[in-house]
Amino acid sequence: MTKINFRFPCFLRSVGCFIFFPCFSVFAQVDVAPPVEKISHLPADSTVLNFKNETQKGLKVSVAFNPFLPANQTVDTAFSVAKDASIVLTIDRPQLVSLVVDSVKEYKVFLSPKDTLTVAFMGNHLEFEGTSLAINAYYQAKKLALYFYSATERTYRLNPQFTLQEALAAIDHHYVREMSFLLLKEKLLPAWFVTKERELILMNAQTAKFMFASAKQIPYTELVAADSSLKRLVLEPRSALNKRERGFYNLLCYGYFKKVADVNTEPYTLRYRKVLTALKLDGAEPDVLELFNTYWLSFMIPYTGNVAALNDYQLLWNELRPGFRTLWNERLVDRLLREKTDALQGLHVLKAGSVAPVIEGFDMDGKRVSTADLKGKWVYVDLWATWCTPCLQGLKLKKVLEFESLGKGLVVLNVCMQSKQDHWLSFLKKEKPDGLNWFVNAEQTSKIVDAYQVYGFPHYVLIKPDGSVFENEMAGPAQVKETLQGLLK
Repeated sequence: MTKINFRFPCFLRSVGCFIFFPCFSVFAQVDVAPPVEKISHLPADSTVLNFKNETQKGLKVSVAFNPFLPANQTVDTAFSVAKDASIVLTIDRPQLVSLVVDSVKEYKVFLSPKDTLTVAFMGNHLEFEGTSLAINAYYQAKKLALYFYSATERTYRLNPQFTLQEALAAIDHHYVREMSFLLLKEKLLPAWFVTKERELILMNAQTAKFMFASAKQIPYTELVAADSSLKRLVLEPRSALNKRERGFYNLLCYGYFKKVADVNTEPYTLRYRKVLTALKLDGAEPDVLELFNTYWLSFMIPYTGNVAALNDYQLLWNELRPGFRTLWNERLVDRLLREKTDALQGLHVLKAGSVAPVIEGFDMDGKRVSTADLKGKWVYVDLWATWCTPCLQGLKLKKVLEFESLGKGLVVLNVCMQSKQDHWLSFLKKEKPDGLNWFVNAEQTSKIVDAYQVYGFPHYVLIKPDGSVFENEMAGPAQVKETLQGLLK
């Protein structure tokens, strides 16, 4: 049995934004093997996925799935299927697994722990044998009828120009279509799956509404006035399986951050404490709170970019730890904190006093520009993207806080990355953010991400007049103004 190395995609959704992070190890195991009848001595919790290639050519297949914990990982491996092949997975809960064939066609396959399922590639469709056959037939029929496996594929990416009413109507439209299709197929499906799916469809629809409101900075009071069903969220899923479902905790996260902690200028750890207080007051059970804490911490800690922020998470963990009942969850958070501490204090870290790597890009007129030309001044660098909601809020906040009034000894530099140039120009013309505004292409972005160890957007850096780093992963505009005033005296 040949072990396949993991490969992790670098992008995922955070609260109100996208983040990306370096690759790190996982617990799940993926092995590629001959067909299952030739495999012996498998662990009792193994899930076996057999493949039959009924086409006339060899296929490259990629399999990806998400462990529940840690929350910010995707296990992804690729291999060839000439005629027959099998993989052995260790998965922690029932879920949809992605199959990508020849880097073009994507399918979803439903798997549960200890399943054995055979997938036959027939050219333009899949056929199934074995466990979860009825559930997989449901998902394939749903894809053909509705053009999606889950409405989240659409409702999580609504037209940003929609009004709140238009967005709510679109989400409700997809919700009704999904529920109607489930009702149509209900008698063909296991009762436990129908209960789980019905609840999850509702959770995903509610999450989409909160996500849209967060992206558009719509206040909670306005949102619930338009849709009163969002006032009270499910805190105890009817399906026990949904207690270990990402969709449940995403809903709690988006919903409660919007409800009680919607001030983006506050540190995440402070906002999270408000969320926990509200969850407790609303009656969340201890087991749900423990899983919510583990889920959130395992999502946030790995992309924390500086020691000060990591210390905040350590203090938060010291407060939360006495309430934990599960040793595995404790050990997971301890491990993530230890690994991140080692990473931030390692030799590869861009430390204070190091020569600041040069950032090169283009200004609004297409002229080449470089931070090498800014020596002699303090440079507060904001690495951002047009699709990142916290980034846009930070740019507007610098204008509100009048950063340009801090004096001629400071340059505020906004560097747009991983964005379309026309979107960048459109934003500049509309919002007119203070400071120098540069754009960098894909090649330049790669160099900057590597040089400054960028874990997510926005990423702030303060460069000293002599061209050295004062601090990489500097605080955001709300927290840094007082520091800048002191340095510029």
